[in-house]
Amino acid sequence: MIQHQVLPSADTLTHHQKRNLIIATSVTSLGYAGSMYSLYKTWYKDQASGRFHFFNDLPEWRGMDKLGHFTTSWWISHALNETQKVINLPEKSSIIRSAATSLAFMTTIEIFDGFSSGYGFSVADMGANAIGLSLFVFQELQWGEQRFLPRYSYHNSSESQLRPDLLGSNLSEKMLKNYNAQNYWLSFPVNKLSKKLESIPPFVCLSIGYGVSGLYGARDNSYLNNFDLNPNFDYTRKSHFYLSFDIDLQKIPIRGKAWKMFTSVFRWVKFPAPSMAYNKMDGFRFYPIYW
Repeated sequence: MIQHQVLPSADTLTHHQKRNLIIATSVTSLGYAGSMYSLYKTWYKDQASGRFHFFNDLPEWRGMDKLGHFTTSWWISHALNETQKVINLPEKSSIIRSAATSLAFMTTIEIFDGFSSGYGFSVADMGANAIGLSLFVFQELQWGEQRFLPRYSYHNSSESQLRPDLLGSNLSEKMLKNYNAQNYWLSFPVNKLSKKLESIPPFVCLSIGYGVSGLYGARDNSYLNNFDLNPNFDYTRKSHFYLSFDIDLQKIPIRGKAWKMFTSVFRWVKFPAPSMAYNKMDGFRFYPIYW
């Protein structure tokens, strides 16, 4: 177990650290406000508000939205913590502050959902958030680093053409709403799998992934009954599983705070690499490059 610093009080911080803490808090607050505004304009602008209510969305989207919550809560915690490392804030307090901020951000989204007529407060979403936060905190306390990396990738898909209202009408909306165009991954360093593999560079990773296709509705494709469909196109709802290589850019031995900041912020993005895909209906397929 790695030994960590005792949580310092405000009085034990140096003048430089206090200044950095004020800057970090201000930037985080502005980022929080801006993110909430952008999210509201993208996701909730067409939804009527009503009384706060709960909603069980666990059977929807084949788990893709839950993976989104898991990945986002981990990433916010990690990015904030890495930023505080760059500006030399105390380690343990940075972990606590990062996890708490991520929890506040994700809980705000659920509260928005709770007052939205089209959604509702989801206990399952909060559970996914908690698992993402727990993964971040556990790895920082156990290893002092993030070895298991939740990651995201996006590719173009045609489903949004029939349902732009639900799946997005422009790139930013599609990246958020169109689960058919998203994949979620968990990457881990190859050299940690066995002592025989310790000579492999630490930035080389294996990655397991999950994605879907043919989802025109949250629970079923009854929406398609409104259209004369092309018989040559496959409208079947499918789940896809992937095995791929990945690159952890943060482990590449390049020095400099700018590089460290860049790789920290974009560490959630899956690196394009050869991949093996499987789904129950089509079997196995190999992609020379996939993300």
